This record gives sequence, C-alpha cells and structure tokens, in this order.
Amino acid sequence: SGNGTETDCGMGVFVKDGSHAVILGNIIWDVGLGPLSIVRGDRLIYAPASTVVRHNILKRQFDDRILGGGVTASYTINADPKFVGDGDYHLQDTSPAKDAGPADARYNDHDGTRNDIGMYGGHSYIPDGRTTNKPIPVSLTANPIAVPKGGKVTIESTGAIVK
Repeated sequence: SGNGTETDCGMGVFVKDGSHAVILGNIIWDVGLGPLSIVRGDRLIYAPASTVVRHNILKRQFDDRILGGGVTASYTINADPKFVGDGDYHLQDTSPAKDAGPADARYNDHDGTRNDIGMYGGHSYIPDGRTTNKPIPVSLTANPIAVPKGGKVTIESTGAIVK
C-alpha cells in the first residue's frame, strides 16, 4: 500500500512474534515501497529476533529498509544478484549468489559445489524438471520412535510425487 497506512504490508517475509523461522539461501529484492511512516511494513524481512536469517541476498534499490522487528542477518549479501534476464532468474556466471549459500555440505549443488543462493541452487533443485538421476529429498516420520523387538512401527513419508 504505497499511499495507505496499513502496517503488515509491503514485505517480502513476515514472521509473527512467537514463531520460529529459518530464512536461508534466498534472494529477496525491491519489495514494498510504502511511506517511511509505516511501522512494520515496507521491509524485505520483518521478523522477531528469534528468526534465523543466513546466506541470503537482500537488496533494495532505493533505500536501506531491509530488516525490521528485531531480526538480524548473517552472511548476507546486499548486491545485485545478476539474473540472466527479465523474468529469467537463473544466475549469471558473475553473480555474487554463485557458491555463496551455506557451507554445510548437505546444501551443496548437484555437482558437489557449494550451493548457489536463490531458486536454482542447492540439492533440491532438479535441473531437468521431473526427471533426474539425483536423489530427491524425502521426509520420513516414524511412530513410535523406539520399537521393542517384534514390535511394529508406522512410517509415513512425504516428498516428490511421481507423475
């Protein structure tokens, strides 16, 4: 709301107090251009101090209103992400997002290099669409956690749906 008085608008990410969120490996840029009088709005991220914000590109072209609500960011880049073109969000070879994601190997790109920040980085990105020779992340839950010898356990999985 560029001309309104709403407070919870014009944000890239909004995390309510009492919530816990991890914002990791994203490119968030130029959202919200509301008036300076907005208290909670018009930030790239508005979140409580308990929120983890790491390895992101957070860029605003016109001002420096990036964070609000007590959150702090670490390993954050404030630069043009250098996308390939208008509407094409692949990264140019000279992008500061290349190999700038979390250093933990579990986030590596398919080729084993440190992941790229943005939607085309990390092990979850499937470069060829639905078909891949790489593992697809799957989440498993078991109930109960401990099972006596001869006991039964129910395992539920979520993840990719083969079409």
